[in-house]
Amino acid sequence: MASSPTFSVKQIQTYKCCPHQYFLRYVRKRRGAIVVNPAMSRGSTAHAVLGQTFNVFRQQGAFPTNVRDRVSRHLPRRTDDEDAHWQEDIDMVTGWIDVAVSTHDPTSQIVAVERVYTYPFPGRWGEPAFALTSRIDLIARHEDETVEHIDWKTGGTPIVDRIQNVGSRIALGRTLQEGHIRSTTRFLALDTCRSATLTRDEVRDTWEEIKDLAQRIIADDDWEPVENALCPYCPYRDQGCPLMGNG
Repeated sequence: MASSPTFSVKQIQTYKCCPHQYFLRYVRKRRGAIVVNPAMSRGSTAHAVLGQTFNVFRQQGAFPTNVRDRVSRHLPRRTDDEDAHWQEDIDMVTGWIDVAVSTHDPTSQIVAVERVYTYPFPGRWGEPAFALTSRIDLIARHEDETVEHIDWKTGGTPIVDRIQNVGSRIALGRTLQEGHIRSTTRFLALDTCRSATLTRDEVRDTWEEIKDLAQRIIADDDWEPVENALCPYCPYRDQGCPLMGNG
């Protein structure tokens, strides 16, 4: 008997954005062009060092004092600019990590850092089975027994990603068998957050969308491209995409 397919939240988001990109990345497994810009480098560095920083706190009960050094070791130098711009990037990322550290509830218990959780949806009539996975930046348990999952964002727009938020909520809740979960997106560059205990309707509506997207992936054999704002940054834009005039 064939096993059920597994889809990460990132895969679901990719398919929603553009089925053609999903096909090239996850079905054909092609290597895309490396698209790097300063904002992406800052974001990946922030997530990497945040993971290190909170793992140290989890193990030792105190945050490391060499955060800036960790950032400078991880952040690629901007070879096309003066060194001053690289130093500015280091200052920026270090500031983001300071925001995450300063807003952390010291009375909470860190359950996990950068961990993948899985919900194996068993399927039902008209809905094929599949597993949904989500990598969560930080999970903390508070004194009132609320479990909070936190997603760190480094962009300048405070928009909560519903699919990521609910996908994480479902995968975490099913794994830990927790009912009282708070979903938080912390926007580090803006020093603000969006945090809520999602209602049953909010979870259900987005879960229905996730299931629909998973079912479409399973059944798709056309993989039509969808033009969107991220097309200029697509790592597969020169690999046969008809929207780019090279199909």
